[in-house]
Amino acid sequence: MLVPRASTGIALALVCLCILGVMPVIASARPGDVTALGFAFWLSIWQLVFALPVAGVEHLARRQAGRGIGGYAEPHAGRSAEQSTAQGDGAPLPHRDESHHDETHLDASRSDGGHPDENHHDGNHPDGRRRARTLVVAVATGMMFGLSTYLYVLAIEKAGAVSAAIAIQAYPLFAILLETVFLKRRKTAVELMLTTALIGALIFLGTEGTWRIAGISGWFLVALSVPLLWSIAHVVIKEELANTPITPAQITFARVAISAVFLGILVAALAPQELFAPLWRADYQAFALAMGFVYYVELMFWFYAVRHIDVSLASSLTTPWPALTMVLAAVFLGTQIHGYQVAAFVVVAGCIYGLIIAQLRKQRTHQVN
Repeated sequence: MLVPRASTGIALALVCLCILGVMPVIASARPGDVTALGFAFWLSIWQLVFALPVAGVEHLARRQAGRGIGGYAEPHAGRSAEQSTAQGDGAPLPHRDESHHDETHLDASRSDGGHPDENHHDGNHPDGRRRARTLVVAVATGMMFGLSTYLYVLAIEKAGAVSAAIAIQAYPLFAILLETVFLKRRKTAVELMLTTALIGALIFLGTEGTWRIAGISGWFLVALSVPLLWSIAHVVIKEELANTPITPAQITFARVAISAVFLGILVAALAPQELFAPLWRADYQAFALAMGFVYYVELMFWFYAVRHIDVSLASSLTTPWPALTMVLAAVFLGTQIHGYQVAAFVVVAGCIYGLIIAQLRKQRTHQVN
């Protein structure tokens, strides 16, 4: 049983902060003739290369312990997996009240010592239907994450590492909007005010400080589509898979495997020359390997960070990552940092901190009542 240690969780979250700040710089520094789609595919392949042995070793260890994949999981494992997916993309997940979830069923299927596939977890949903639904959700969200990986690389290339990083940090905006519209979760006046300020900051950034909507960059909108895809996928995961007993290695492996297959199909259809030829280019593979490695490590580190500390604290620690991107982009890429970018980042970061605090206060009020 994992013993939570705040110092460990804080250290892991700070490592995530560093990785998130470095990723846009790695993507921007790749060779100039490397396309965004090809790079997204090959970095996903490297993610899969790193994920496969970890998932395999864990699978063997769990089988030897009599706990095959899908068997017993630590309490709150499903919740942590969900949080891992969210922040693993560089997006703080607003803390939410989950007191209504019954997580005790994670151990129920093991009470008789049998394999979980031999039992029905839910009388209304036999295991076959549950597995089928889980598979559909996994494939659909994996494709969304694959597409978002491509758009992430493309947005950084076209909109610039700094502006794209700030836009991608706006994930909570889309999470709040989707939860309000589709899940009917009511927001407080403070949350709505902060959301409005966040939208204003993004408009200011997208118009390069002019406030002229007609002049908003199309590539900036592409950058905004990345957190939009993440938020859609995360809402689906939270509602469908929140209580699925799954480990960090399993969820990460499934995600990168589906993403790699999806991107491979896109490359074969749209840029077949990027499918095999880059395998023999050392400069190409060096950047793809580096990006795939840090992305995979960040996903895993985030998962374990939120096992030691609350997701709200972990999100707070990683919120300033676009500031690190600014510094690194200026130093290593020669990127000029504009005043409107700094101003937009300050407002975006302030709104995110405000949303985290508002969520924590709402949770405490709910618990007291």
